[in-house]
Amino acid sequence: MNRIDRICYSPVKKPQNFWRVAKLYLEKPHTVNKRLAGTVPLSFFKSTNEISLETFMELRNYLRNETEYNGDRVIEFFKGNQIDAFKCPAVLLDDLVSASDNEDVVLNHNRIIIVRKMLPKNKNLYENVSELVLIDFTSKSASFTTIDAADGVSPFSYRVMLTSDNLISIEVIGDESNSKVCTWIKHCLLPKLVKWHDQELGADSQGMVSNVESLSLVNIEEYNDLYNQLKAKYGLEMVKIWPESTDPSKFVYEDVAIATYLLLIWRQERIKNKTTKLQSFVDLGCGNGLLVYILSSEGHPGYGVDIRKRGIWDLYPKTTILKIETVIPSNKTNFPDIDWIIGNHSDELSAWLPVMACRNSFKTNFFVLPCCPFEFDGTKYQRKNCQISQYQDFLEYMVQISSVCGFDTKVDRLKIPSTKRCAIIGIERTWMEDEFNKRCKDVERFIEERTKPVACDDSWNINFTPRESVEKVQNCTKVDRNVQQKIVKLIFDHLLLKKRYINDFVNNQWNFGGIAALSDLAPLIPAELLKELKSECGGLQTLLRNNHQIFQVQKGKVQIRRPLSQNERRSEPPNQKAKPFIFKQKECWFRCFHPDGCPFSDEDCTFKH
Repeated sequence: MNRIDRICYSPVKKPQNFWRVAKLYLEKPHTVNKRLAGTVPLSFFKSTNEISLETFMELRNYLRNETEYNGDRVIEFFKGNQIDAFKCPAVLLDDLVSASDNEDVVLNHNRIIIVRKMLPKNKNLYENVSELVLIDFTSKSASFTTIDAADGVSPFSYRVMLTSDNLISIEVIGDESNSKVCTWIKHCLLPKLVKWHDQELGADSQGMVSNVESLSLVNIEEYNDLYNQLKAKYGLEMVKIWPESTDPSKFVYEDVAIATYLLLIWRQERIKNKTTKLQSFVDLGCGNGLLVYILSSEGHPGYGVDIRKRGIWDLYPKTTILKIETVIPSNKTNFPDIDWIIGNHSDELSAWLPVMACRNSFKTNFFVLPCCPFEFDGTKYQRKNCQISQYQDFLEYMVQISSVCGFDTKVDRLKIPSTKRCAIIGIERTWMEDEFNKRCKDVERFIEERTKPVACDDSWNINFTPRESVEKVQNCTKVDRNVQQKIVKLIFDHLLLKKRYINDFVNNQWNFGGIAALSDLAPLIPAELLKELKSECGGLQTLLRNNHQIFQVQKGKVQIRRPLSQNERRSEPPNQKAKPFIFKQKECWFRCFHPDGCPFSDEDCTFKH
């Protein structure tokens, strides 16, 4: 007899969502268990017989000695236990959604048994582990147990159920539980299940993307294996030498993930077309060039184009071809012998990618990962559907452009550390090659309806303006120093008007001034000063944050920062991201402009007196 411990429970507002939540957790356990990349179903069975927890655990023990979990062995076990069961398709999981509303589902197959493989996100630390799942419609429960233990993965078994008093209860089965598992169940699994129960899972408030599964166009197991290979081959070393100011833990692994995805899409395309020739590519707006480096290193001929060079370009081998060019969509914009046009956060070129692929050649496909929404003329995209976000609306617009260009359009969600992770992919045409001229005319008319005028000589849109080749500094450092000081002094004096004394210094009271909202401070600045500030793309908040030794800006509120002595500064915990503080480098603002002066002596103050 297996011991059962009810370790946690919680009431839910919408118990009718139980089977929807069960299906969601079955299909996406990686959203709760961050060590997982996903799952691969191996086999499905259904039975109208009662299957006790003891029999469920006996089946787990029976399968532990197996190397492959084929259906015959599972059926053999059920027959030995006088249980009628047979294999069934994976589509049976869809019955979970309608189980609460359809009594026939419960009568036709009271139990579903699933054998699946759990894919670890980091294959260097964890091995694949198989799991056995029992869905019991009658008792409204889902039981989970690991079949085979692996290094770094403790075996554990638990059951999730909806009680008669509308509580989500999670129980640990057997004696294999440990404190880490119990902590994960209490603080990760239970809160996530409750959250899913209480939200409108069926509502489509996010547009088309809410119906798109992650990595729906590739095999998840192949993706996980290849991603781990490329991460070890390129990612780890690139993070160490990353010279850019951007965060390598995000940008490096994001490009590794995009490269993994493209390589698998291209592998499928070669298999379908029965060819071994590797696809060629051009990456428009290639940025740091890492995606070009990985794809080229994996044997695909291609190059990247960007409006300006990045420092990391010099670290790549000569086989990584990166060009400094300004891409203007026109009749002259073509890429001979290129199979795929790539746009990874290509901004003002995103809407043009399907058009350029359409007009480049009949066999040119495209992949675009839209981020900032732009129209054909380079202006910001204006949302048409107010029921969804601007990003979702722009994605639907991208699909529309692709359809006008005659592509068999696919939409997929990538697993990358970004909120903008939906890819639009144009693979093959819905028209014949001899219809090229007619299709180009249709595309021109569509663009003309969106932005006028559409064309002039060779240009497809004379209003299109690319971004500047020199990135404009947006941190207020280009603002005249006298203008900066006038604004800082004005805000400083305004805060001091509301006197606030704090006995924070020995034998001394010092006016810290009041606290004001940023929105209330902007009207205090004369129009001519504010104009100069905004002309350099900087805002008031940026200016005040630049003067962090004077002001503390937090959650839209501004106050005078408490000054620190040299001893206090030295005792601060080190901040690896911040530059080391240099004493006596600047004049002491408080000594010069505060009515109470500086609260420290020349020897104690961190600034010059």
